[in-house]
Amino acid sequence: MALDARVENIACTYYLQHSSTDSMFGSIVSCLDEIIKNPGNPNQELQEVAFQISTLGDSICQHMAKEEKQVSN
Repeated sequence: MALDARVENIACTYYLQHSSTDSMFGSIVSCLDEIIKNPGNPNQELQEVAFQISTLGDSICQHMAKEEKQVSN
């Protein structure tokens, strides 16, 4: 909310980005659960988890950099 006071209508946008991040975490957990339930050949699932974690890391870094820039302006 502190950022919303500085930049108009930003809270809704960040809410959507945070929801997307939550969804990515949920997808990662789901893939890991599938690996645990069916440990036979986890290669494809592990590749998917690695991709999702990389995407999530990039998304969080970009988001944090954008927030820091807007807060410091």
